[in-house]
Amino acid sequence: NDIDIDNTRSVSEYMLHFFTRAHFSDLMQHIHYPDYDSYTVGHSVRVAALAVFIGHAFKWSEESLLTLGTAGLLHDIGKSRTPDEILYKPSRLSKEEFEQIKNHSRVGAEILLGQKNATPMDIAAAWGHHIRHDGKGYPKQPEWAVRHPFTSLLQICDVFEALTAVRPYKPILAPHMAFSIMLTDRGAFHPSLLASFINTIGLYPPGNRVRISNGTKGVIVSVGEAIDRPVVRITSDPKGQEIPKDDQHLLELSARKNHTLEIEELLLAEALDD
Repeated sequence: NDIDIDNTRSVSEYMLHFFTRAHFSDLMQHIHYPDYDSYTVGHSVRVAALAVFIGHAFKWSEESLLTLGTAGLLHDIGKSRTPDEILYKPSRLSKEEFEQIKNHSRVGAEILLGQKNATPMDIAAAWGHHIRHDGKGYPKQPEWAVRHPFTSLLQICDVFEALTAVRPYKPILAPHMAFSIMLTDRGAFHPSLLASFINTIGLYPPGNRVRISNGTKGVIVSVGEAIDRPVVRITSDPKGQEIPKDDQHLLELSARKNHTLEIEELLLAEALDD
């Protein structure tokens, strides 16, 4: 079947322009996926959004960001050929089932090779997003292959999103736990890209809900001057009462006047309930 690559590119274009009109945190809040059945599509949208956000922070060109976003949206297209009973299996996969899951990278590249509007980057991302920086992973990388920074970035976004998202077979992880796992997996990721990703996203990524030490709650808007001191939009008072949108204010935890305040809790469950 034909895939509407042009429409996928339009979604990528929307993401890019969303960053200029509104906060990245607003976009990420709108694309949470609370049920397992939608997580595969939701995962690709969130991976693409993360990649475009990071690329935007790197000041990559608009055309590069559109290419990156489209590749991110299509990177898991091969899973459309994976049986649902394997894709959504709540228990541990057998060796044979895991081999079928691993096959989605090759299948995705083959699907996109048959699409007239698919770009080389779309195909490369589908093929290579499970290939590690050290060349291990799957599928087996040919010796002549050269890894593109976009594929390296999408690999980072893919793993981070998978670790911090709800899944049928695992609990949700806080971002700092995901970073810890990724940093200790030596050789898995492009070192400087991973460091830049962590600095850009911060310990409290935009779109996440948090409780402040004074009892208020809010949504992370952006990373602050310090990686653990973000900018928060306060959405409820210490008594738990919601604050009307027009009356909500920004709290810059990096500001000297707010030095006594800190993030007390990352409200992961509340993000999924919104």
